[in-house]
Amino acid sequence: MSLMNRARSTLTGILGASVLLAGALVGVSATSASAAEHCRNNTAEARSWAASGQFETRGTNAWYVSLWVPAPGGGFIRKRYLNKVELRYNRPSRCVWGLWNGAGRSRVYLDISSNGGRTWDGPLGLSKNATSAYTGTFNDRNLVARACVQVDGVFHCTPWW
Repeated sequence: MSLMNRARSTLTGILGASVLLAGALVGVSATSASAAEHCRNNTAEARSWAASGQFETRGTNAWYVSLWVPAPGGGFIRKRYLNKVELRYNRPSRCVWGLWNGAGRSRVYLDISSNGGRTWDGPLGLSKNATSAYTGTFNDRNLVARACVQVDGVFHCTPWW
């Protein structure tokens, strides 16, 4: 092979590799852009992922409450109810959201921190006042998050994750 053909072949290889690399970089930024389109305080998105099972539970804080409720036939009986706040996560989108299930009506929200929980922004994604509710979704890239709920004046939060 002549020197000219070798140079041409090397140049073609370098240009081909450059095109492949540029395509890969465009693919990475397109993926990042599509992930950024999610996680914008969207409760419908959280409900959809929860219904399809596309989430991981990152933290739970659960406790029981005892309430007196009317008994069949009269009087009252004491019943125990589970209260639970969860931090949930969808790995492909890097979205987090909170879920509240409890005996009483309350509002769940998220706290987001960039320094491990020493300081934080919140309450974010405050849900409606209900016995079961989701926060909106938020991107957790380079952040930690926790889900919190206030019940009877007491704050209950998941661990930071």
